[in-house]
Amino acid sequence: MKALTMRDEVDWKLKQEGKDLDLSCQICERHDQPLDSYSIEWRRKPVDSNTEITIQPDRHRIRINQKKDLFIKELKMEEAGLYMCLKDGEYEAVYNVDIIINEQYALVAAPGKKGRSSRNDTVLTKNNLHIFTTWSTWTTCNTCNKIGQKRKIGICTIKKIDQAAVSTPNDIWQLKHSPKGLPCRSTVLPDTIKTLAGIKNRLSETMVVDCYVPCPTLPAIKYITDKSGKLLDTVHAAEGFYSLHEESPVIQHLATRKTIYEVAGRGILLICPHDEAKSKVVRWQNGTLPYNPITVRRNSRGRVRIGAQNGLHIRRLRETDDNVLISCWISGEMVAVFRIHITKKFNKNLKDYVVYVGFCLTSLTICCIGCNTCCNRKNKSIR
Repeated sequence: MKALTMRDEVDWKLKQEGKDLDLSCQICERHDQPLDSYSIEWRRKPVDSNTEITIQPDRHRIRINQKKDLFIKELKMEEAGLYMCLKDGEYEAVYNVDIIINEQYALVAAPGKKGRSSRNDTVLTKNNLHIFTTWSTWTTCNTCNKIGQKRKIGICTIKKIDQAAVSTPNDIWQLKHSPKGLPCRSTVLPDTIKTLAGIKNRLSETMVVDCYVPCPTLPAIKYITDKSGKLLDTVHAAEGFYSLHEESPVIQHLATRKTIYEVAGRGILLICPHDEAKSKVVRWQNGTLPYNPITVRRNSRGRVRIGAQNGLHIRRLRETDDNVLISCWISGEMVAVFRIHITKKFNKNLKDYVVYVGFCLTSLTICCIGCNTCCNRKNKSIR
């Protein structure tokens, strides 16, 4: 197998700080040669460094599955750079992971639906640049046996029209060696390109549509027998019953419960604590009332919105938000419950008064100790 050179085939990934990263090693597994028979490893080359660091999985943030794909939870800014999967010393996949603090998304309607339409491609012939939207695959439907929602994300992307021609105003090598394009907000793009017409004001997009899928078939009645065929028990598994003659059932995941303390007027961001929170649509509920990801921002006048990464953003908390229960659901199961508790702002003047009183008491104490010491010395000298 021919080794890939660092500039021949690089796939660029744009991620927000704190989000999760998953990279495929892109190895074709053969039946006669399992992956464990190869020497496979992941390496990372940090930004502005020529040193390759071998990535070691741990029990918390970094994981490599049986297919040798890499998963990193809650990315940090210093983890940006080149990620390389090597099999027997040869490059199988090379990614340039670009981490930004924030990426703005516009909510667009599906083709043929009412609402804001997705942006068309923009071709800047004079600059030899093509601006378009790279769409992800659809997530799974967030519920069953009733109308739900599914989502996909479109990232603003830029690439050369003619890979061999020069691009203006800057002809950077990353564009030449990235046939799939670079994200418009990539940190490797110079400001002279980011501020071009058609790029500067173009946002990435989120598309949410209705969906319907049937729920899984309920399990049938189970009959428990012994070795001789004698009936021991009849179990209605669909109703949640188990037999004492069976192995202990797997305990279902309990919903995470968390209390959020914040003062009125400030904003909060709620993240659903689940491994599939990025790949599936999360249903947020205020008590028993579900938030519609399409209309919640308009109905709340921008105060409440569901971001492209399924996070719930609440701006300008009010006193009426105190003790509100907000829950997140995935595939019909409750994952977490958040209780919002509105606290009162600490009086800055009161803080100053406490400091002044403390300073006065400390000074008074020092003076009393000094006077007492002087008096004792005077009495000793008289004696």
